[in-house]
Amino acid sequence: MRGTAWIGLLTSAVNLASLAVFIVLSRLLDPKAFGLAAAASVVVLFLRIFVDGGISSKLVQLEDLSRDVVDTAFWAAVVFGVLLTVIVVVSAPLVGDVFGQPRLTNIVRALSSVLILASLDRTQSALLDRRMAFRVQATRAIAAAVCSAVVAVCAAIAGLGVWALVLQSISFEVVNLACLWSLSGWYPRFRFSRRHLAELMSFGGRYTGIVVTQYLILNCDNLLIGVFLGPVALGYYVVAYRVLIVSNEVLVTTVTKVGLATFSRLQGDEIELRRAAYRVAGLSAALTLPAYAGLAIVAPQIVDLVFGAKWERSVGIMQVLCIAGGAQAVTSFTHPLVIALGKVRNELRWNLAACGVLLAGFGASVHFGIVAVAWSLAIGSTILVPVRVVLMRRWAGISVRSYFARLLGPGTATAVMVLGVLAVVHALRGRGSIVGLICEVGAGVVLYIVSLAFVDRKTAKAVTGAVRSLYD
Repeated sequence: MRGTAWIGLLTSAVNLASLAVFIVLSRLLDPKAFGLAAAASVVVLFLRIFVDGGISSKLVQLEDLSRDVVDTAFWAAVVFGVLLTVIVVVSAPLVGDVFGQPRLTNIVRALSSVLILASLDRTQSALLDRRMAFRVQATRAIAAAVCSAVVAVCAAIAGLGVWALVLQSISFEVVNLACLWSLSGWYPRFRFSRRHLAELMSFGGRYTGIVVTQYLILNCDNLLIGVFLGPVALGYYVVAYRVLIVSNEVLVTTVTKVGLATFSRLQGDEIELRRAAYRVAGLSAALTLPAYAGLAIVAPQIVDLVFGAKWERSVGIMQVLCIAGGAQAVTSFTHPLVIALGKVRNELRWNLAACGVLLAGFGASVHFGIVAVAWSLAIGSTILVPVRVVLMRRWAGISVRSYFARLLGPGTATAVMVLGVLAVVHALRGRGSIVGLICEVGAGVVLYIVSLAFVDRKTAKAVTGAVRSLYD
């Protein structure tokens, strides 16, 4: 519970700071600048997946971990990071040709520095996750978010345009890395073992395949929109999608990071492992369902007040993407559970199938516009939920009935909240946007807390317990 609270604080602080900067930049920059930055990031962040070949996740999953294994993992990541950086620098002109934007060449080359910085981060970060030292992780990430925010805003005010977004990404990695090396307490030795590398790569290769498919699921819509509809359309989509990503990071990443460390510790006790899985499922639903439902309702006010009238086209996209976010979030605990059990091959097959379903939807819908792409993501994500739960019965012994029972309380409380907020929206029609937004959010929070405490007291206690554990 303490781990959940600290990771929740970490991701909330970092992503809310990032969102605040994004809001400021959205008023200083035009949609094309965001589209160019998003196109470059799609390429560089994809290659970042291969920086350590999935080895860092193996360091968290292993029951017993030797110093030689950790040293081997570190130097392997450094070698991968250097090689990938060279590949990006050389092939950057091809990216500009694919998107029809020559300016992307230098942007991609600048962002390639992120790959080397990430390679120096992965091993120490995995060791901190293994020890569940999430307070340290929170400290360094918050420091990096604040410093990179200052850099980005100053660059935008200075008129650097899209380079403000590039400098934000690079400065975040630099500060994050500097804090990590000063706080982790671990430093590599010049040791490398081919035997240990082969053992790590047998897991890491499959895990990398999983991450690649997850990346395609999250970013292929951006890629297709950028190629077929252009950077301006991508800019509108990115603004809406950014809110979804921030919500996912705050809500879903919390479950994934803590879940992997917790489930890995319990992998030898099937009964306790399933109990923990049910608890995490209930906690995840309690956090995510009301958040996405509320965001869909207040999206028009948020876009108008926060981003400005020029981003009005992003409203409908944001509302549809909230459906996708909710569907993905309620099964978020299943990924770390399968990985902790060592069933990486099963997870890879699932991700390949899910990726195929969503890619087919993106390909069929992109020619109908950006809202159609959002709907294809929402429909595909919703269809995959029951299939995923049925497979978890076979892979992890999760009862379908018990799982959906955990969703009943948060789902009911969310429904009550939605009805109440819609009533407030109707009653305040014609009032100022700020007043309406404050009243709607306030009513939603109160209604949800009261409803959850009434229909599902156990889950309500779990949520309050996670918050209180920050002070233990």
